[in-house]
Amino acid sequence: MTHLTQVIFDFATVARLRLHDSYDWHQAVWQAFPGRDGERREFLTRLDRRREGFRLLMVSPTPPVRPLVSEGRRKLEDEAGSGNVL
Repeated sequence: MTHLTQVIFDFATVARLRLHDSYDWHQAVWQAFPGRDGERREFLTRLDRRREGFRLLMVSPTPPVRPLVSEGRRKLEDEAGSGNVL
């Protein structure tokens, strides 16, 4: 199954997490997929700045876990398109 995850971060949360540049975001996304040290990356990301903050999109074979996704508002969708708001 393929998971599409959207996480919305307001500017205050981004500042608190100290996500200042693309490398900070890169490190934070890796934390959402623990236990993968030395393994190949199996997820794709896209980060968009929006009026209310940032939108992070992730496509992965497994759903992301904490800590990153617990910090923002999240919506998961499987490949069938059914959405679950968490």
